[in-house]
Amino acid sequence: MQQALIDHLLGSPPVNGLAGTRIRPAMRGQNDNTPCVVVTLISSVPAYHLSGQSDLAESRVQIDCWGTNASEARGLARAVKVSLPKQPWSRSGIDFGGTFQIGERQSFEGDTPSARLHRVSLDFRVWHSNP
Repeated sequence: MQQALIDHLLGSPPVNGLAGTRIRPAMRGQNDNTPCVVVTLISSVPAYHLSGQSDLAESRVQIDCWGTNASEARGLARAVKVSLPKQPWSRSGIDFGGTFQIGERQSFEGDTPSARLHRVSLDFRVWHSNP
């Protein structure tokens, strides 16, 4: 599911236009310039019905949008939010029931302004098939 989300973002013109191919799972690439995106699976819980486990799961995903300044990070975050459909969609063999934003926060890393990287962290609840 995480790779399907990455594939979707790579194929999204608004996101790709800003981050290019710098969209990674779990952590930024050592040589990645900004802007870039990191997609992290926080939790995943299979759904159940009266007969047992279904083929659906509910996952919480954090998408970090990195930039050299706050404006760049916020612009990338807007592009990510626009690119994730709330209605059902499919990508890379995974069926998504929807992606719903449940949180957002801003932060930065680095001791000096010249070494500082800004981040917007977006949290999503994602319903998807669980192959």
